[in-house]
Amino acid sequence: MDFDYKKYSLENLENWLHDAIGGDATAQEVYDLILKVVLENYEHHKQYADKAYKLLCKLKNVNQKKVATYDEMIAAGYWMTDDGFWMPPEKKDKVVKWQLPVEQIHDEYFISFPDDLLEAASLKEGDTLEWVDNDDGSYTLRKI
Repeated sequence: MDFDYKKYSLENLENWLHDAIGGDATAQEVYDLILKVVLENYEHHKQYADKAYKLLCKLKNVNQKKVATYDEMIAAGYWMTDDGFWMPPEKKDKVVKWQLPVEQIHDEYFISFPDDLLEAASLKEGDTLEWVDNDDGSYTLRKI
């Protein structure tokens, strides 16, 4: 008969929790102890992960002045593939708005588009735009 260590461990944890909650321990004490054990376990394994990561960078000939730690990479949104390569965070489209002043020369009105807006909207001189009233004092311009 095979011994199921996972089942054994979880049953013991369940029994210990019943015992702690049914005894004199407060909810805060049980919470604090569980948090302490999880943090100790995390810190223990993090030390080994950081050492292994730095060695992995050297083995892959990563030429960096400072090798970021595993936690720094995760915090920056990177994720690691099964073969140990870091993948950059997914780029999310963000909404960018510009406020452009309406200029007037004699009886004509116009707006000047800054280069970053032209690039972001894939516009060039001569493109035809549709003005859409947003009913809040602003307009959306769409390329036709």
